[in-house]
Amino acid sequence: MYTFNPHVGDWVVVRELSEILRTLNEFGELDGMPFMPEMVSFAGRRFQVSAVAHKTCDTVNQTGGRRLHDAVHLSDLRCEGTSHGGCQASCLLFWKTAWIRQAGEADQQQEPDHLPTPQKSMAWLISRQSMAT
Repeated sequence: MYTFNPHVGDWVVVRELSEILRTLNEFGELDGMPFMPEMVSFAGRRFQVSAVAHKTCDTVNQTGGRRLHDAVHLSDLRCEGTSHGGCQASCLLFWKTAWIRQAGEADQQQEPDHLPTPQKSMAWLISRQSMAT
């Protein structure tokens, strides 16, 4: 798939939604990591890697700690909870490295002038994630 090993401080671009959707299984996940509807608005935008994610706690299935591979946190981006019953926990978003790419010079020059909100893709993600629970 994609070979990319980001480090803290690297500038990256979140891939376009169509590229991300191709990495997801029927439940809207890659390696068990969901791409959530709250993440759609960040597609095509440039961010800095704030942390490499090695582990997390499973608060949904209560399985305890979970080791992660190929995942990072970006610029303190957090879940707004809009697709999770209005949750206000503000959890850090986990980004699989397949969903981002290294930013180049052209990316520094151009920032998107709009935030994409593809309703069909969001509906697809929501439906897949509700199937997984």
